[in-house]
Amino acid sequence: MNTALDGPEVDMQETAISMSGLGDEDMTAMQANQREAPPHYAMIIVSVVAKNIDVVAGPLVALGYPLLTRYASIKAMQTRSQTDDQQWLTYWGLYSLITLFELTFSKLLEW
Repeated sequence: MNTALDGPEVDMQETAISMSGLGDEDMTAMQANQREAPPHYAMIIVSVVAKNIDVVAGPLVALGYPLLTRYASIKAMQTRSQTDDQQWLTYWGLYSLITLFELTFSKLLEW
């Protein structure tokens, strides 16, 4: 049996086995279990997406919302009902007033 003080030719794994009191069979079983356990890539991916959801969702909402409102407005104009036309006219009127206010007072809002 080699000890850690015998020289540089001593295998570190053999030293660890002899010091831990485990036999070769136990160490082989432990090494097999370590090899069989795959890393949990799905959990890593879910974690990264959850931490960065604002980076993903922000551009999607910023691009999608205006397109959907324009599409709904056009569809509303193609119908015979005046109620939906009035609702979308109110929406676009308020949207333009809020945008005008934001652009006019942007220096104060940035403060």
